[in-house]
Amino acid sequence: MRRGSGRLAGSVRELAALHQQRWNRIGYPGLFFEGRFGRFIHDVVGRMQERGRVWLKIATSGGKTVAVRLGFCFNDAFYDYLSGFDDQSAAAKRRPGIALLLSMIEDARALNAETVDFLRGEEAYKFEMSSGAADNWRVTALSPSPAHASWLRAILSFVDGGIRWWWKERLLMRVQSQQHRFPSSAINYLRFRAASAARKIKRAGGRGSGYQSEKLNVHA
Repeated sequence: MRRGSGRLAGSVRELAALHQQRWNRIGYPGLFFEGRFGRFIHDVVGRMQERGRVWLKIATSGGKTVAVRLGFCFNDAFYDYLSGFDDQSAAAKRRPGIALLLSMIEDARALNAETVDFLRGEEAYKFEMSSGAADNWRVTALSPSPAHASWLRAILSFVDGGIRWWWKERLLMRVQSQQHRFPSSAINYLRFRAASAARKIKRAGGRGSGYQSEKLNVHA
């Protein structure tokens, strides 16, 4: 765990670089693709560090950082928030990101924390290491309204969904455009979307829906 604010900020920058390197290579924009998320993370980490609630460790190999993992501790729980690792390095086969997660679990045990929360997502390692899953639900209550109001709400919802879809696809195209020239960028974009759809179909058929938040209970 790094406690100095300068060293902590440097580690967060390393985390962002590793995160972006991996996700951009796969085809995703990554969380730090736009600068506002990076500014948000630096602000949150700085404020949480003042309260002693930041958990951050790095893994190195040959003097080079190969993985960084960031979490927060609050109310007898550790929250595994974000990680980045160099999946092209020789050390990747030793799974340094998982090694850091195991270190977080050890620290949680040492501090008698009750839970290590893997947070939302369906990554394979969460199913390998978790002892329970919690469903997240969003419930929307609508008051009775005239038919024309229902139609208007449906139209606005459709437009909102279309804008969100366009924004997402625009980011994915920008990622490909930064790595390839046209028309290679367009071809790689289509390949990426096809592979992504195939993975979603496979995951839906193999695991079903509902697994949104994975937790590992820690016992002293």
